[in-house]
Amino acid sequence: MDFKLLLVALCANGKSIDIVTTNNRTYQVSGHPQMQGMWRRHFKVGRHPTRSQVLKAEAQRVLDRTKTIKLWIGSLEYRVVTESELESELAPFPIN
Repeated sequence: MDFKLLLVALCANGKSIDIVTTNNRTYQVSGHPQMQGMWRRHFKVGRHPTRSQVLKAEAQRVLDRTKTIKLWIGSLEYRVVTESELESELAPFPIN
């Protein structure tokens, strides 16, 4: 996946995804107008997760280590998708 193409497609569709990498870190790529970009999610016991923004070069490295993609379909609901399922969900915007 190309980070720039993925971000454009998510912005055009107003969607967000979570990416879990091979080393079990979680990142969120958001196309929502108030929070566009890639964010590292920090989970703290007993509190809501916090985020820190990731730069484009690191974002591409993260995408290259993707293990699981979670497509958010509601405020508290997501479904796990493959890269090809994500691509069809974001059509007509290619992400590769």
